[in-house]
Amino acid sequence: MNGSTARAGRARPFAASQLADLLLAGRLRAIALRVYPVEETFRELTSVARPARVSTTPAPPAPGARSRPLGARIANGPCSEGPVALQETRLQSSRGAKRRGIPVAARLRLAVIACLWAGVGGAATALSPNELLKLADAPKEAFPEAVIHAKIGVTENGNTTSPAEFELYKKGDDRGLVVFTAGRQKGRKILTVGDRVWLIVPGSSHAIAVTPNQRLMGGASLADVSKLRFSQEFDAASAGPPETVDGRECDVLKLTPKSAKSSYGGGTLWVDRQDHRARKAVVALVSGKPAKEITFDRYGKQAGKTVLESMTIKDLLGGPSASVTRIDYTNYRAAKIDEELLTPEGALNF
Repeated sequence: MNGSTARAGRARPFAASQLADLLLAGRLRAIALRVYPVEETFRELTSVARPARVSTTPAPPAPGARSRPLGARIANGPCSEGPVALQETRLQSSRGAKRRGIPVAARLRLAVIACLWAGVGGAATALSPNELLKLADAPKEAFPEAVIHAKIGVTENGNTTSPAEFELYKKGDDRGLVVFTAGRQKGRKILTVGDRVWLIVPGSSHAIAVTPNQRLMGGASLADVSKLRFSQEFDAASAGPPETVDGRECDVLKLTPKSAKSSYGGGTLWVDRQDHRARKAVVALVSGKPAKEITFDRYGKQAGKTVLESMTIKDLLGGPSASVTRIDYTNYRAAKIDEELLTPEGALNF
């Protein structure tokens, strides 16, 4: 095995899907050049096909020919139309590479580097603010129908109350029944169906209609726990440059309610730029006055799905004695929820 063959054997394979991931993820030139060094790629290209005849001196231009800058040649070349054109180039290169003795992997690496130097990777379409809202909602929508067990504790004036526990019977995005199973509120139930909410207290003979922002404990409302979906209730717009939340760089989005039925009058949401998960939200009253600060403290895997496992809600209206409420979602269990359970009569008899 000669030196050129050995070099060809060490060529890293490159799939079209990897190229698409690079371009769409916006990892730009630095990653491409770290994985596929220019010097190594050009050395491989110039040493494989008939090395004895390879000339390192460029041929002089034909009389009257005009020389174009390198950037112009790249920008107007086969990569200038983006990933689709590059994929076509890959297919054409595959057919001709064997005839010229140049490894396909080396040719593809050169194409990736050329395109990224021309700015194709940097021009990858960025997600819109409303698309970021949908991604931020994904962990809450991992289980469309489930029973979710949670623990909730409240700290107020430096004192922490005994934690309570509840189960949320969730069906879709707008129907749910919260049943307290431990703590001082044991036996209490809160039912939500769309924009309508009922409270059922132990010993009551009927369900009591309440507002959608009925509190569970501390600063946490039923909407915070079971109903709030940013992409369904708000439109989003960029609120400025990225900011850091707990060491993570986040896009900052201004939230505007889609209708008067939204849980809040607007607010601001910080979405992680790396995994597109919600990290923090400040939601406001209709007047625009900030009402709550919600931090999404921990995400995890349950039954192979990414879910929210812990959140903290700080009341911004209570002054120095404002409550801080922590909710830990300890278990998600996929389940078929009976339609009858999500009615005032069914919840009352449950």
